[in-house]
Amino acid sequence: MKNLLFFTLYLLQFSCIAQEDQSKSFTPLNEERIVFSSNRNGNFDIFSMRPDGSDCLQLTQFSGNDIWPKWSPNGKKMVYCSKRGGRHQIYLMNRDGSQKRNLSNNIYNELNPVISPDGTKIAFNSKESGSYQLYVMNIDGTNRKRLTNSGPFCGRADWSPDGSKLVYVSVESGVYELYRMNADGSGKKQLTQFNTEVGNPAWSKDGYYVLFHAHENEVDKLFRIKADGTNLKKLKDSKQSDFLARWNGNSKKLVYTSIRGNNYDLYTYDLTTRAEKQLTQSTAKDQHPDWYSPWHIAKSGKSLTPIIPANYRLTFTSYRGGSADVFMMKPDGTQQQRLTDTDDSNSFPRSANDGQHVIFRRARSESGASQNLYKVNLKTRQVTPYQRQFVAQDAIEETTSADNHYKAYVKKVNGFREVFVYDTQSKKHRQITQNQQKNHPATIVITFWSRDSKKLAFLSGKDYYNLYLRVYDTQTQQITTITQRGYMFSGVVWLKDHQSFVINIKIRNKTTYELWHINLDGTGLKQLTNHPKRGSAHPTLSPDGQWIAFESGRDGDDGEIYLMRPDGSIQTRLTYHRTYDGRPAWVIIK
Repeated sequence: MKNLLFFTLYLLQFSCIAQEDQSKSFTPLNEERIVFSSNRNGNFDIFSMRPDGSDCLQLTQFSGNDIWPKWSPNGKKMVYCSKRGGRHQIYLMNRDGSQKRNLSNNIYNELNPVISPDGTKIAFNSKESGSYQLYVMNIDGTNRKRLTNSGPFCGRADWSPDGSKLVYVSVESGVYELYRMNADGSGKKQLTQFNTEVGNPAWSKDGYYVLFHAHENEVDKLFRIKADGTNLKKLKDSKQSDFLARWNGNSKKLVYTSIRGNNYDLYTYDLTTRAEKQLTQSTAKDQHPDWYSPWHIAKSGKSLTPIIPANYRLTFTSYRGGSADVFMMKPDGTQQQRLTDTDDSNSFPRSANDGQHVIFRRARSESGASQNLYKVNLKTRQVTPYQRQFVAQDAIEETTSADNHYKAYVKKVNGFREVFVYDTQSKKHRQITQNQQKNHPATIVITFWSRDSKKLAFLSGKDYYNLYLRVYDTQTQQITTITQRGYMFSGVVWLKDHQSFVINIKIRNKTTYELWHINLDGTGLKQLTNHPKRGSAHPTLSPDGQWIAFESGRDGDDGEIYLMRPDGSIQTRLTYHRTYDGRPAWVIIK
C-alpha cells in the first residue's frame, strides 16, 4: 500500500514527460490547451496540458529557467522567457516545443512577452534603459520600439482584443498600479488606485474587462475592471493567494496560480457557476499559465463585392477596444476601420445621408440616460456635436420620408406617446394615433417609412411585451393593424416592394429575438432565422433593397454582423471577432 501511494504521488509530481520531438508531442489546433511553467524537474520548464489537467507535455528541457509562456492567437506558436548566460531573453517556439528561436539576442534582461491579437507584434519588458520599461517589436524580433519612460518599472502588458491598446503595470506613482495606453505609447491613463501591489493584467477576449490580482489582507486576490477604469469588482474572496490569472477564449473561465499549503498549483474557475477545479498537484511551483481556446469558426469563402455596389459601407458598434466604439467596413467584411476611440459609449451609428458623415449616440456608459448625438467625418475622423432640428419642439424622435414630403415624430400628450405626421408642403401637423383613448401606453418612438414614402409603420400596444405593428396610409389617412397578436419587437424593415416587412420579434415562451417575414395584409408570416440560443437582431435594409444586415450571436460570440437576402437566403457572416459587433447601419460614401 505504501509503495502504491508513493508511486501515485510520483506520477502526480512528474506526470509531464519531456517531449522535444514534434511527433511525440503533437496536439491538434482545435484542442484547448493551457501552457505554464514549472520547476517540478529542478529548474523551470514550459509545459502544456488540457484544461482538465490531463495530457501534460513538457515542451522545454533546459538547464536554465524557461518562464512566462504566452500563446499566439492561432495557437501555433508561443513566446516565453529563457534565462541563459545569466540573463532572461525572449524566445519563440512552435506549440510542440520545436524550432526555438532567441528574439532578443542582446545583453539585457527581457521578460513578460505577449503576442498581439493579429500575431505580428510582441509587447515585452526590457532593462535596456537601466530600468524595466515596456517595449514592442515585430514577431521576428525586428523593429524594437520603446513605449514607456516612467518610474523604475513599466511592464507585464496585455493587448486589447483589436490590438489598438495595451494595459500594463507601472510603479511610477510609488506603488504598482494598472495603466492603459495606445499601442504606440500615447494616451496613457491610470486605471486603478489600490495603493498596494497590483499585477499581471489580462484583457478579456470579449473586450469588456481587464483581469488582475491585487494584494489585500496579506494575500493576492483576483479582480476585474472595465478598460476605462470603472466597474471594479472582486471575482474571488479567497483566504489564500490567487494570482497570475488568464481568461479562456469566451471570457467565462479563468486559470490561475494559487498558493495553498505552501504549494503553487494551477486552478480553473468558472465565473458563471463559481466552480473551482484544481489542475496540478505537485510540491513544485506551477505558475504563469496561459489558456488557448480555438475559435471554431469556418469563414465563408464567398465574395459579395461583385454584387454589392462599391460605394456601400456598413457602420456598426464594437467593443473590441474595451468600450463601445463606431466602426465601418465594406459589406463583405473587409477594410474594417475604427471611426471613434474614446472611453465613452459610442453606439447606434447611422448614415447622415451626405456621404461624408456618420451620426451616433454618445454617453458615459452603455445604458447612460444622458445620450447626445455626434457626427464623425469618414475621412478625417473628426467628431463634432450634431444638433437635430425637430419640426415639433417637444418631439422625442423624428424620421423623414424618402421623398422629404413627410416627417413623422413622437411626443407625449397627457403622459401618452402619440405619433404625428408633418406635411412639409402644407406645413400641417396631424396626430395619427389615439393611444390615450385606446389605452396603449407602450409606443416605440422610432417610426418606419415605406420606401415609396406613402405609408408609415409604427409599434404600439398595452405594454412592451405585447406590441402590434400598425401602418398609417398618408393617402387614406387610415391605420391598419398588421400583426394578429402582440410581440416583443426589436426592429422593423420595409422591403423594396412596399408590400412586406422583415420584423424582429420575440415570441412568447421563446428565449431569443429572430427575423420574420410578414406581408402588409398580415399574411405570410415566415421565420427567416432560427438560432434559439443567441438569436438575431437589429436588421437594416441596404439602399438598393437587396440585402439585410443584422447582428447575431449564433456562433457562440456576444454578437457578430451577418448579411442575408430579404427572403432569408445567403446568410453570410461578415465579422469574426470575439468581442461584440452589432447594430449595423448602411452608408453610401462619396
